[in-house]
Amino acid sequence: MENLIHKLKRINRKVHDFMRTIRLKIGKKLLDKETTNRKIYDPKNIIDKYQIKSILFMRDDGKIGDTIVSTVLFREIKKKFPNLKIGIVVRKNVYEIIENNKNLDDIYIYSKKLKEILKLSRQIKTEKYDLLVNLNTELKVKQMLFISRCNCKYNLGVHKENWNMFDFNIERIDYNKHITCLFFDLLKKLGIGCQDFSYDIECSNTMLYLHKLEKKNYVVFNPYGASKYRSFNIENIKKIVHILMKKINMKIILIGPFEKKNELEKVIKELKDTKVKFIYTKSMLEVAELVRYSRVVVTPDTSIVHIASAFQVTALCIYRKKINGTDKNYLFWGPNNKNAKIIYVEQDISEDEEIDINSLDFILLEEKIDEIKEI
Repeated sequence: MENLIHKLKRINRKVHDFMRTIRLKIGKKLLDKETTNRKIYDPKNIIDKYQIKSILFMRDDGKIGDTIVSTVLFREIKKKFPNLKIGIVVRKNVYEIIENNKNLDDIYIYSKKLKEILKLSRQIKTEKYDLLVNLNTELKVKQMLFISRCNCKYNLGVHKENWNMFDFNIERIDYNKHITCLFFDLLKKLGIGCQDFSYDIECSNTMLYLHKLEKKNYVVFNPYGASKYRSFNIENIKKIVHILMKKINMKIILIGPFEKKNELEKVIKELKDTKVKFIYTKSMLEVAELVRYSRVVVTPDTSIVHIASAFQVTALCIYRKKINGTDKNYLFWGPNNKNAKIIYVEQDISEDEEIDINSLDFILLEEKIDEIKEI
């Protein structure tokens, strides 16, 4: 029965991928019109050479971690060009994590609804941005429409050598290197040298006082990722908490989405230890506050990995890695943090199968916890 379900899922995925490819080809045919500018294949010193006074970044995918990492770009551009206007397009769920970023002049909320996309693009068109930067290697049809309607003077993209709407192109991404290497290439094309690739998050210490926590005297454990394959089940949550209790003599703060509240409270009840506590966080900014002042963070979720990196908090990061696989996500989106240790959950499976993070090696986990205690 399991084999049948797996085969059906595989067929459904292939049909979905095929239909998506067809939609993208039709969308590109209809929307990828030539701009009035000459395509520049090897751009250098773009800001000075093309008199760029304003840049609009597209981070419309709703990925919090990606947006946190992108704060490198905003800061480094403002360092050299303090009067240059920087705007960013993000989803509503990302807004508050960058709301107080001093290097952003405008933040626009992107909705997937066509009516809202057209409305926002009309607004941006009136503001006459000089350069739009989109770092997605693959565009959805609505993103194509949005870019074309914004009517920025120049557009910059990645792997867009065969596109008419993009004037500047970053030819390739090396997925064997960290995302900040891509940012280095982009900043270099803009005419900016960069040595500081740290991330910026502005947050308060309200959660610390609200929950009567002492700075650097508690551990944050987030058991959940973006899917069930990236999330720990109840039994493994309990195992990990037991190990943390044995190895680190501090309060353990469990965090997770509201729908996991009952599950985590059940775990705490079974553990019968007052040092273990569940804190419901209403937003990623509240998560950032808890992470910032923690002694150690344990997480399989990359957005929290990047939050820990922003504050250089000691972190135990749990990534999935296919043996002999082509997916290098664990390298490209790895922690930019000298105080981070990584555990890889490795399996030799086919490209269309998912690694279940619950196959974690718990002996290795204990060894890594011993290592981070020394940091």
